[in-house]
Amino acid sequence: MGYKLVPAHEDGGEVDPFAVMAGRCAAISGPVIFDVGAHKGHVAQEFRKCLPSAQVHAFEPFPECFSFLREVAAGDSAIHVHEFGLAEKSGERSFHANLANATNSLLGTDEKADETWGPGQVGTCEVVALPFSTLDSFMAESGLERVDILKMDVQGAEHLVIEGARETLAAGRIGMIYTEIITMPTYVGQQPLHEVLTQYAGHGFSLVNFYNPSLTDAGELRQIDALFAYTGAERS
Repeated sequence: MGYKLVPAHEDGGEVDPFAVMAGRCAAISGPVIFDVGAHKGHVAQEFRKCLPSAQVHAFEPFPECFSFLREVAAGDSAIHVHEFGLAEKSGERSFHANLANATNSLLGTDEKADETWGPGQVGTCEVVALPFSTLDSFMAESGLERVDILKMDVQGAEHLVIEGARETLAAGRIGMIYTEIITMPTYVGQQPLHEVLTQYAGHGFSLVNFYNPSLTDAGELRQIDALFAYTGAERS
């Protein structure tokens, strides 16, 4: 596939992805971070710890979670919160509010999700209409020049965020992408791993490393985080 994995430690020890991202941003003054699928703000806070000069834009459309996020931002003026999600198009979208709100998604639940995660974890309680925009639109409206780190945790809908960021990606204005990748049946319409890798390669990103693997009781990989770095122009 054209990717090379390089361990940060020769002994194969666990690597902290936030430390890796902080190291790659060391020469950047005031890095800009997009936390897409910010949930209750814990990742935004982690970015502020490892990158004290960063400005974090946190996007969360679900009202219950946004209330927690707003409280986090109230104590940190460098966290800017936005009560809408990012996707491939703007407007109100049908959003699946699930039993565990960390699993909320634009995508419906796959019939095999219980086999992957256990009974009820991704079960939908209700479908609600919530506001969404595109990353390209937000960039134009905010006047931001670039995104140094695009973090995504939107439960299988990451490819929709990427579709809504085509202009920004084509201009080489995103430095790194830190994203969750679900590898076993969880949501209807989620991308398989090989398509995720192909999509990022097509936008000029190379894989840095994988982190935080989540395994089933049978030892199968069901989810993993990945860091990609922009290395050049779009590839064919």
